Amino acid sequence: MRCGSMVITVSRRLTPGRLSVTGSLLFALAYGGVLAPQWSRPLSAAFVSSAVGASTYNTERLFLLLADRRVVAVSAGDSLREVGRAPAGATALAALPTPPLGASDIALFLAVRSPGGCDLVAWNRNGQQLWRSPIPRMTEIDSLFFVGEAENRAEFCAWQRGEPWLVIVGKQLWQYSTSATRLRPGFVPSDALICDFNRDDSPELVFFDGTRLAVYHIRQERELRCQWTDSTSMLGAGPVVRPRVACVLFDSIPMLLLASGETLRYVNAMTGDEERRFVPDLASDLPGRIDAVTARGGVAYAAGSDSLGRSYVARLAERGPVWEQLHLRLAPGAWVRSLAMLGDWLMLQVSGGRGTDDLLLCAPGLSGTADNSPGYGGVRLLRLIPFRVDEDTFPDLVVLRTAGDARWRIDVFANRVGQLANKLQRSRQVLLRAALGQSDNAVRRAVRRVRELERETGAGDVGQELSALDRYRMSTRRRQVLAYAGALVAALLSAGIGWLVLRRRRHAPVQGIERLPIADRVALAADLIALDHNFMSKGNRPAGFERLIEIRNRYGLERDRDLGQTGQVSGEQLTGVYAGAITRLIDATPTLRLLDLLQNTARSSPRGREFEFLELTPEQLRRLERRPGVRLIAIANHEYPDYLHKLRVFANPEVRGTLEHIVLDHVRHAAKWAHIITSYTINTQWNRRLLISFRSDSPHVIPFADPRAHITSQLRDLQAMLRPAVEVPRGASALVGPLERLWLSVADYIAVLEEARSRASVP
Repeated sequence: MRCGSMVITVSRRLTPGRLSVTGSLLFALAYGGVLAPQWSRPLSAAFVSSAVGASTYNTERLFLLLADRRVVAVSAGDSLREVGRAPAGATALAALPTPPLGASDIALFLAVRSPGGCDLVAWNRNGQQLWRSPIPRMTEIDSLFFVGEAENRAEFCAWQRGEPWLVIVGKQLWQYSTSATRLRPGFVPSDALICDFNRDDSPELVFFDGTRLAVYHIRQERELRCQWTDSTSMLGAGPVVRPRVACVLFDSIPMLLLASGETLRYVNAMTGDEERRFVPDLASDLPGRIDAVTARGGVAYAAGSDSLGRSYVARLAERGPVWEQLHLRLAPGAWVRSLAMLGDWLMLQVSGGRGTDDLLLCAPGLSGTADNSPGYGGVRLLRLIPFRVDEDTFPDLVVLRTAGDARWRIDVFANRVGQLANKLQRSRQVLLRAALGQSDNAVRRAVRRVRELERETGAGDVGQELSALDRYRMSTRRRQVLAYAGALVAALLSAGIGWLVLRRRRHAPVQGIERLPIADRVALAADLIALDHNFMSKGNRPAGFERLIEIRNRYGLERDRDLGQTGQVSGEQLTGVYAGAITRLIDATPTLRLLDLLQNTARSSPRGREFEFLELTPEQLRRLERRPGVRLIAIANHEYPDYLHKLRVFANPEVRGTLEHIVLDHVRHAAKWAHIITSYTINTQWNRRLLISFRSDSPHVIPFADPRAHITSQLRDLQAMLRPAVEVPRGASALVGPLERLWLSVADYIAVLEEARSRASVP
């Protein structure tokens, strides 16, 4: 987010499209690219301010303050809903990132000029005023932006006549108060950022003017200031370019990217040390003047013009300035005015002179070749606002602009990245099926469709599809040759093959426990445990003998070296056969120690440095503070204190891969903290289970109701392979509390079998 009085906008080769400036023609001619037009409406008054707030925990709501004092909300439907009418003198508004639950919760703040001062007005989600409080020492607010919130406290960055202020709204009991502090960076900022360097919910404000940098750590009340005297500026013809700043995570270290004319600096955000400095030359590969920079997570981009006047966009690297570079085909005199991120996609706002703008869209990593731009031309883009209209986790886009049919217009676009990714996956599957068929036309159509989607989504290398048709033709010729040869050889080999089949039947390998698939071994373990519980432990040898024969026949183990002898042994020898079968079942089946898998997988994740293993009592768990990080927590069991260190489960590569995928996704999707909590329950000595609860503050939930989702299909396969040893929730209603994302219930079959074997082995 960029704050202040600046513009807030959150190749191969790219050529901006040209569509009509009217809303009707724009949405009639726009094609089905990444941004799908939803609706467009004219505005009756000029746009004054905007704010994005939470509607639910998965969607957001956009508020607009218009010059006629109306406050309207943008929704997914084809409408603009009026929330209320702002008080006279309203100049700015700001929203909170948490959804209001009731009519008494604050959803919106408005800055209002009053005689001799400035007031802050709080509204609920229905546009009703909750309270109004004067802001000390402030006479007017040009713009207002949310910074952060803590317990009974919300922080905002306000701009008054080009100077930044920190406005704090405090709450004591049911009383609200406001205070304002002038930040005094010592210069007029040309660019500013709101960041969270340590991801600890403690925000930082960054201000930059080209030669001076000021960083404010709001909660720690600490400042960092830097100044340089050797900055270069762009001289001669061309647009006046403001210095820019962005924050990127390079190797988990927050780095500030400072762009001033032809100078690009990498500055450590925590210490203020200049790590690297680049200027256009052969050694640095920096193309030329830098007009804009932006970053999201560990990815950063820059745009500008090179020495030949060509516009470029480049992905910045950690060790050097340029990772990948694309040149843009822009009209003469056009230049990239600003950059912003729409999820992982890059948005470029291009200024064409004479008050006209254009909007370009680049795929992640600058890998796409399709023109995914909406195609504006001859309009002025007032504001680009990413926000989530629906619950698909991909940010959508709202564009405020001028138009030919109205002085002001709003356009709403839906983000189709998720839909295109699914289409690409299905098209690749169609291509593979067509390559195994007999139709040249089907292969050509499949290759053409995959190429189109890969260019559109920037999915990367298409070499595997480019040669699919050649491979298909070669395989067809080979099949024809082999068909003739096979017809001649088949008659000569038929007798020999028949003889070999008969011989192999005579010497076929004995079907034993070692040859059973993993699902049958788990089911066999459950049957052997039930046999011990119902017959062996009670001394009912005759009934146990009959039950063991039934188990042998069910799994086709008539020729097993232990169970295959049950027809010739007496009841007294039954315990030896039973103990031998358990020994071979445990020793011949690959097992997995759950503690090692959970620890190693969590440590190998991108947040593995934050991992820690804790052993707590239930009371200690309830008092545990949810600090940022990844934790494996074992709840103490006094009867089996080392249960997690000993517990093993039957596994194969598919089971291991599924469990690792679940742990990695749990850690990766967490916002600040992720907990994996284990508890051991013992109903009887034959029924012991380990419950693994995955809890986090992730905004994402598992789509249990969607059977085609990847995670739900993996959970279904895991349960099918290890049933009844593993149980998973069937729906979200089976989860406990709002923070639980998933649980697994794992039976401790190996420990129960080992105890049963020890009892059977004692004479």
